[in-house]
Amino acid sequence: MLNKKYIFSGINYKNSTPNLVLDSIGTHINERKLFPVISKQFTITRFRTKYCTGRYNLSDFESFPCPNTKELEKNTVCHDCFTYNGFNPAFYHVSNSEISEKQRKYNFEPHIVYLAYFSDNFIKVGITHQDRQFDRWLEQGARFAVVIFRCDNAYEARDYEKKTSTLLKLPEIIRTDIKLGLLYQKIDSNDVQKRLYRIIDNIEKNINTSCLREEVTDLNHIHNPENIEINKDIIDISNLKPLVVSGKAIALFGSILVLENNTLQYMVSLKKLIGHKINLSSDIQTINFEPKQVKLF
Repeated sequence: MLNKKYIFSGINYKNSTPNLVLDSIGTHINERKLFPVISKQFTITRFRTKYCTGRYNLSDFESFPCPNTKELEKNTVCHDCFTYNGFNPAFYHVSNSEISEKQRKYNFEPHIVYLAYFSDNFIKVGITHQDRQFDRWLEQGARFAVVIFRCDNAYEARDYEKKTSTLLKLPEIIRTDIKLGLLYQKIDSNDVQKRLYRIIDNIEKNINTSCLREEVTDLNHIHNPENIEINKDIIDISNLKPLVVSGKAIALFGSILVLENNTLQYMVSLKKLIGHKINLSSDIQTINFEPKQVKLF
């Protein structure tokens, strides 16, 4: 699988394992491979060329390569695959007639509203299909998460999400650059649980409705299986040009990969690779950077 060129089509956590999603190039029938990344040594070199990252089936949550291997200028999905996917994340801003039949069915299936914890100062509220609960939390890089409402459909879930966000001033999105600056922070699971339950108390008080008090899920052991301490002076190479990612992977927090190279720790937002043609090899290249503390602002 190494020493080959691929389309970098994303990351996933299939079977609770951090994987890179790689599509073959140049074959008659494109093939999608999952590369379990933790503890692997490798080098990824990004090329300028971009391709479609493929299709997603809303009925079973499986993804597969673009059948046309479409080369793109800007977007990450070609028109054919976008039409096939039929998913609009801002469904609540458009009429039912503007939503695909696939998504209409999807929207009327059970959804959850949840709190995702990244640090004491960065806790977000979100919604997702109930069958994607853990995948969604892992894809976002949440350190802890808890369900606060279980709803019959996406519209009910969105209503609770909006009320929670507005009344408690909780964000619905946390930017990747902020997440990059939070990785080294120490977290006490008992403190996190108390903090999330206090927020649940405030939600009940402000919305005047009962929340669930399900167990808080600790996701750190999936992101960072060997519980390796992330250094405060970890180096961000996300904006390196040309972008070369090389070393031993020690953690994957959502789309943020943490590596060790020549005794130093590096991190990179894999969103910078999405859709790009890459070369994946087993050779390790030295990355020469002086450590510089990551700052949030």
